[in-house]
Amino acid sequence: MKMLKNAQAYLNAMYGHRSEWIPLEENGYTGTVTVSGVIRAFQLENGLDPVGSVGPATLKNVQISTSNRENEPR
Repeated sequence: MKMLKNAQAYLNAMYGHRSEWIPLEENGYTGTVTVSGVIRAFQLENGLDPVGSVGPATLKNVQISTSNRENEPR
């Protein structure tokens, strides 16, 4: 629970200055709002419309990100 609360605080700190960001309640609970926040952060980092749900553009970028990681040493 503490780690998730820290993650929520991190996301708010990283993206809270952006007008598109919807602040997360830093309560340590996983829920729809937190999951949407993680998706929204991914979308912001990848230049996508931060809607907080996975559509075709987000899915395409997830696949690109995953394929880029295949070349990383393990």
